[in-house]
Amino acid sequence: MTSSIVEALYVPKAALAVLRRDAVLRLLAAAAREAQLPVYLVGGALRDMFWPALRRAWQEWDFAVARGAVEFARQCADRLGGSFILLDQDTQTARVVYQGPRRRYECDFADFRAASLRGDLRRRDFTVNTLWCDVQALVGSATRVPIRGVSGAGADIAGKWIRVAGRRSLVDDPVRILRAFSLVARCGVRCEAATLRQIMRRRDCLPAAAAERLRDELAKILSAPRAAAAVRGMEQAGLWPILFPETAAMRGLAQGGFHHLDCWQHSLAAMAGLDRVARQAASAGGAAARRLREYLREPVSGNRPRIWLLKLAALLHDVGKPHTATVDKAGRRHFYGHGARGAHIVAGICRRLKLSARETAAVRFLVAEHLRPGQLVNRRPSRKAQYRFVRDSGEHAVALILLALADRRAMRGPLSRAPSFVFYEDELVSMLRQLCAPPVSGQPAVRLLDGHEVMALIGAAPGPVVGNLLTRVAEAQALGQVCTKEQAAVLVRRIYRAGTVVRQ
Repeated sequence: MTSSIVEALYVPKAALAVLRRDAVLRLLAAAAREAQLPVYLVGGALRDMFWPALRRAWQEWDFAVARGAVEFARQCADRLGGSFILLDQDTQTARVVYQGPRRRYECDFADFRAASLRGDLRRRDFTVNTLWCDVQALVGSATRVPIRGVSGAGADIAGKWIRVAGRRSLVDDPVRILRAFSLVARCGVRCEAATLRQIMRRRDCLPAAAAERLRDELAKILSAPRAAAAVRGMEQAGLWPILFPETAAMRGLAQGGFHHLDCWQHSLAAMAGLDRVARQAASAGGAAARRLREYLREPVSGNRPRIWLLKLAALLHDVGKPHTATVDKAGRRHFYGHGARGAHIVAGICRRLKLSARETAAVRFLVAEHLRPGQLVNRRPSRKAQYRFVRDSGEHAVALILLALADRRAMRGPLSRAPSFVFYEDELVSMLRQLCAPPVSGQPAVRLLDGHEVMALIGAAPGPVVGNLLTRVAEAQALGQVCTKEQAAVLVRRIYRAGTVVRQ
């Protein structure tokens, strides 16, 4: 591949019209003109004009600046009234974050990585990210605005190929290995053969990269609707044992007659099935479907959504099995306690990847409790059992049901089809739709008794017994068994006299 710069593409008319209306871009261009500073929009924002990726609620722009990028970014932040963040003093890289009336902007500014723009492009990751355009042309009056890039960039855009921009692309930054699969997941593209070979040669360098950067690329991959293709590609490239050495023992581990795949391949299948499960659960449309999509897209930490944690949990939900495997006298395999053991293992993985406390708690809970929905529906569940599941699962109830459905559908061994194996999937789907349904209008339920009233009824001091009784009253109220303060008081006295107060 040559690295000459060619003029191969033009900004699409619709995209150009949007950019010229953007007040932030016009302000940045005006600042560059006043400073007599060449500034170029580069990379993903231009690429995505031709590869529509996931829609974002915020705008990400990368700018290459001939010189003084940090000072220019500081001036832009002052003009916008935004936040200035110094990313790297040595490479003169800074970020401006601005919350506009309609969207959030994250604009990164960096000095040329070489003596010229041509040299800068040679050091970028993939040909499709070598695209650049002068910001003055973007806000000007010309009807056709050229986009330039290295030789081959236009063909790779048209053919939807990921190709390294130069021989040192992956050497200079191993995280670009994951970025390639992020593009696969987000844009439905493919890695060309020579690039895939380079990825396989450089994969052992991944653990040396900053954990936060690995985490963020993994989050982008697993958040995308096409995550399954990227995850399979990463498997073929041998990346998962490098990223998660804890999964090595899952490979080749037979799981008994309920499964048709080994432990790791089953986990890959469960992860791949999550998007199908979510789509089917939302197939009825309406408000419940919208709430389910909002739930999965909800940011849990930073811009990282809940769906990435659910897919991470799917990949790792059986990571405890190799450590708990036993075989009984009849030759049947068992994995007693693998959920709890797996939760302990994933806690270490989450620490290594620098997940937030809330993200770590979510993944640990999903792995620890992934069997519970199946245990709930191995018979027709009572309303009380359903209530307790939702109460105990809290914000993770919907995710846990989705994981259980994907886990079950990835299990197709002969025993999984036997009449004796009971799994009432329709019950879980019904619960899922109820959880995602809009709340009934009207006043929220009022607590019938408080702690002081319970203590007066039983003549007890503050303690766990009082909390237990309040929980039992709340459950009975939710199930419609008590509706008034008097009925709640009768229930409290009856439970306390029966001596069952410590049982849930």
